[in-house]
Amino acid sequence: KDKDKKKGGNANGVANGSSDYQEWDDWNGWSCSDWKQEWGYGAGGQKKEFWGSNKEEWHCEDWSWDNWNDETSEWDEYITVKDSTIRVDLSGAELGDADLKALTKHLDTFMQHYTEKHGHYILNIDLSCNSYITDTGVSTHLVSFLSKWPECHRLKLYKNAIGDQSLKALASWVADGYVH
Repeated sequence: KDKDKKKGGNANGVANGSSDYQEWDDWNGWSCSDWKQEWGYGAGGQKKEFWGSNKEEWHCEDWSWDNWNDETSEWDEYITVKDSTIRVDLSGAELGDADLKALTKHLDTFMQHYTEKHGHYILNIDLSCNSYITDTGVSTHLVSFLSKWPECHRLKLYKNAIGDQSLKALASWVADGYVH
């Protein structure tokens, strides 16, 4: 604390509106050459023997953030595709109506990309054992999704908090013969 006071700051490390973390403010970022020097690469990027390893080299371009897909979503973990069948398996995931809204929004985007590339699709959606999904979520989010993407052959909604309102909302979709 005395050191901070000598710098013209107070005992909490604040000096004229700045903090002790000035090195973070001055940091220019990580560069590939930093990694090469620290992890066994010499000048010019030539690999030095490191821990006696003969493994393939790791290249800086392998670690580029430009290659990451910004559109990746946590929902993608629950979506699988085999042939032309898209399976969404969220049984027992403790989903509620707000989750259903986010899921159908993501699935809409997913389906647009899939059909642009592959054309035909069949959906199988398992939302069973999610006791927080209610009539409101089904009638508001799921019905509008299924009206846009009706080729859903299996829709599992058992052990949810739904009733007659959901069944009435889904009736026209079922009557159109898409579900098997």
